[in-house]
Amino acid sequence: QDDEEDVEGIKRQIHAVKQDTLASSRNAVQKVRETEAMAEKTLTTLGQQGEQLINVERQLDMADLHAERAAEKTDELKRLNRSIFRPNFKNPFTSKKRAEQELARKQQEHEEYMRKRADLHTADYQTKQRINNATSTSYGSGNRDAYQSARDRYGDESGRYTFEDEDPSVEREIDDNLNVLSDSMNRLKMMGGAMRDELSVQNDRL
Repeated sequence: QDDEEDVEGIKRQIHAVKQDTLASSRNAVQKVRETEAMAEKTLTTLGQQGEQLINVERQLDMADLHAERAAEKTDELKRLNRSIFRPNFKNPFTSKKRAEQELARKQQEHEEYMRKRADLHTADYQTKQRINNATSTSYGSGNRDAYQSARDRYGDESGRYTFEDEDPSVEREIDDNLNVLSDSMNRLKMMGGAMRDELSVQNDRL
């Protein structure tokens, strides 16, 4: 009789611990999902901010280009006005050298402008890749696949510590919740790294 009471007491303790563990794992899953959603929102905002910075740089480059062209046109107009009132005869050799220098300068400016465009295009692509990779829902699926593969290979051991009169789904849900927590923590770690990298890149651009 005493042995049966001891066994029943142990069963009740195990049942209570399982219920507490189940409740804790459910609460942890809810909290980590909320944290994950917040991190994803923050990362998306950072990505949009990075794209805006790149667009501002593009607009500034275009403004510089237009300003340079306007200055060139103004200088050309001044030269034409001077030539009307004070005609002068230019040395053809000096004029040719000056034209070659001007052509080289314009070519260098064009190459610099194209290089900046390529750099901004690369930066925009890298920003999008960082955000997409970090917020991809497929991340962590490898852990779930490995977990499912282990179940298939060795069998479902979630009821290993379950008595005959207990529902094995409790242990199964606890195992699943722990797996969800592991995947979520990995995703949070990845998003944290992406945030750090994106902030570093944006600070360098400012």
